[in-house]
Amino acid sequence: MSIVFFSLAAVAILVALHPYISYPISLYLLSKLRSQPYGSLEAPSVKDASTKLSDQPRLAVLLCVHNEERDIRQRIDDLLSQSASLADTQILIYSDGSSDNTVEVLQTYGSRITVLESSERRGKTYGMNALVEIAQAELLVFTDATVRMGPHALTNLIIHFQDLAIGCVCAQIIAHDHSVDESSYQRSSSTADTSVKSWAFDASIRRMETQVASAIGAHGPLFAIRRELHNAVPIDLIDDFYLSMSILFSGHRVVQAEDVVGFKTVAKERKDEYERKVRIACQAFNVHRAIRPALKRQPFLIQYLYAGHKTMRWTTIYSLFLAAIFSVLTLISAGFITLVIWISVLVTGSLLLGYLGIRPFNRIIDVLLPFVANGIGIIKSLQGKKYQTWSSAASARDGACNKNAYPD
Repeated sequence: MSIVFFSLAAVAILVALHPYISYPISLYLLSKLRSQPYGSLEAPSVKDASTKLSDQPRLAVLLCVHNEERDIRQRIDDLLSQSASLADTQILIYSDGSSDNTVEVLQTYGSRITVLESSERRGKTYGMNALVEIAQAELLVFTDATVRMGPHALTNLIIHFQDLAIGCVCAQIIAHDHSVDESSYQRSSSTADTSVKSWAFDASIRRMETQVASAIGAHGPLFAIRRELHNAVPIDLIDDFYLSMSILFSGHRVVQAEDVVGFKTVAKERKDEYERKVRIACQAFNVHRAIRPALKRQPFLIQYLYAGHKTMRWTTIYSLFLAAIFSVLTLISAGFITLVIWISVLVTGSLLLGYLGIRPFNRIIDVLLPFVANGIGIIKSLQGKKYQTWSSAASARDGACNKNAYPD
């Protein structure tokens, strides 16, 4: 029996590690084997569905806000600066039941922006659908109040849409800690440091997926789509994942553009990051359940990319749990009961020290945190949780409005 348990433990470990080790390796190898991205995505139906952009395509930048009085002026100034060289760019903003002076601040910009105000909270997706209805542009740019665009981001976005096979372009999101000590380059917390590295890893995965075929899902902080490919998103689902996957399933590519950059601050408190991860996992899995029938009709390569980037990440904690159970059973069946006891004590002690914030054990908790949050998010999704409305984490916003909060 020990051989059986050992084999099961090995399989579970391989499944758990695949999204982070063997999946990136496979993407690298696939990118070297292909002279161009996945050919079937460039079928004639793609060109029939997407028309060529005009010489000077019009952009509409869509932004949903809730109680952003402190930071919104910097965000709007950034958007106005980005769009200054682009003719007739619309900046459309939806205030989702803001109870502070957000709307009053927005009104000071006059006709340079268009503001829709709701007296009650209805959620980001509802707001984005409402803004799309009044948008008069060939390209729709979705963004949020927690991100600053890199230089020429809007201008560079347009270039990628000249390829008729591309239906969605997402930015490379560079996460950073606004509380970082620039003199020593030390993060304000191990949670912030782990989050920054996680965003960087995710950007590298999307970069390789783009080279192979298509990125699996767009980043909510900054992405753009062809107006003609937009379908109203159910208001209880998150718009970025749903829209980008719908566009991919329609036969178009979703790409990460390396010359389109967005800067995002991360939470430094473990509780804030955990809650954010649970919410995102729940929202993503809700979308997964909605698009699953369409996913089953996709080519094998797309299904493989989806499993490696999404499904197997969501279930990593369950794979690790099974690996631990089968490893223990392997040792017990082989007669190493004392070793099992010592390992159990060592693991429990390390987790306890990490939870108490003692270095270097705190890093263990921060690494495991996303896995646990994903697992809890799936459970919440299956229980019917929606997260239609939410507020940004306080520890990701404190100080983020300062002029030095973002890298140059």
